[in-house]
Amino acid sequence: MPKAANPATQGVVSAALADTDAISAPLVSYLKRLRDLDETASGLTASIKRAVDAKLEEAREGKDDGKRARGETAERRTDHLTVDSSNHEIEVMTARCVSVCDEKVAVAQQCYDLVEQHIARLDKDLRVFDQALAEKEAAAAVAKGLVPPPTAASVGGAGLASPEPAPPAAGASRAPNPDEPKYCVCNRVSFGEMIACENEACAVEWFHFACVGLSTDAKIKGKWYCNACAAERRRLKKLEAKANEKAK
Repeated sequence: MPKAANPATQGVVSAALADTDAISAPLVSYLKRLRDLDETASGLTASIKRAVDAKLEEAREGKDDGKRARGETAERRTDHLTVDSSNHEIEVMTARCVSVCDEKVAVAQQCYDLVEQHIARLDKDLRVFDQALAEKEAAAAVAKGLVPPPTAASVGGAGLASPEPAPPAAGASRAPNPDEPKYCVCNRVSFGEMIACENEACAVEWFHFACVGLSTDAKIKGKWYCNACAAERRRLKKLEAKANEKAK
């Protein structure tokens, strides 16, 4: 007789595989764009180097040293026009190269954010399996008589940062309350140590330490923001910086 699937882990593997398949297409697209931008930047850099080397060679040969005869005035004017055109060409290529490099940085950041989000989802799925395994091992230990089953007196806890005044102890069994509020990216009830996002408009507000990669002995310096709120703050700062540049 097949074993009943654990509702906590059922579908997690298939969802993780689907998520991995979904990330491949945009990631490949980003990497191809980075390769194209890199080739463009390399070509522009080589062209700028050739143009600058040519100007240095002209300077060494003394074409602009002002020692030509008066009868060569027309030719000298032509040389000046050529120099101005060459300077303008270098400036245009340099501006284009800087623009390409800025786009490379933006695409690389998009790659990083995409992979980071995928890793966060995988970590969340792994924590679901860890929790299910811990519960299974605890139930097996109780069944074998290795540890006494939890009693009503053992349920509860204090001294942990949590939105609830007395969250249940980890591993304590109790009847699930459908009305109990859910927190964190894992959408589970309050338990263990938790931390609040400093953004008052945060949609989640409270997070389990483990779900955001914090250890129980972590010392938070300053304000702490969740990944979503931190990313939004960075986006708003970039928009503000661009607005300030345009205003100058």
